[in-house]
Amino acid sequence: DVVGGKTVVLTTTNMTRAVVAAAKAGRLVVCAIVNVSAVAEALRREPRVVVLCSGFEGRVAIEDLLCGGMLLSRLGFRFGDGDLDDAARLALLAAAEYGDRTELLLRSCEHGRRLLSLGFERDILYCARTDCSGRVPEMDGGAFCSSGSSLTRVKGNASSQLAWAGLIPYFCAI
Repeated sequence: DVVGGKTVVLTTTNMTRAVVAAAKAGRLVVCAIVNVSAVAEALRREPRVVVLCSGFEGRVAIEDLLCGGMLLSRLGFRFGDGDLDDAARLALLAAAEYGDRTELLLRSCEHGRRLLSLGFERDILYCARTDCSGRVPEMDGGAFCSSGSSLTRVKGNASSQLAWAGLIPYFCAI
């Protein structure tokens, strides 16, 4: 394993900003299409969940809306719920339309087309695999540490799991 036992540093155009924006959250976990049900299960009993899109280069990214909508749907939210803002409603619409066709959306969205043009088709195929992982990375001591869906923290072990989380992380601040 190339990264096993090593600290992996990942900087992105928006993910870093999303983490900084959520720095005061009681818990910060990473959700992607590949672990959306595990994250939903881990968050099910939380009294309040804030879902943040990391986006792409300072703009909205439809793949983030899709993942966010899939998470909201799995948490039991519906389009007509009065306490949802318009962004959450758009996310639920994306999930309703493409939740069972994630690969199609990922291939056709702006970021996906860019990845395909650079030869990263395998990344698209992997990122489109709904629920292929039960791991839920959680911020612990300034680093994301990975665990099973119970969110038991892995002390002192920096996460290299953002790679499996797909290149499309979506953050949940609690």
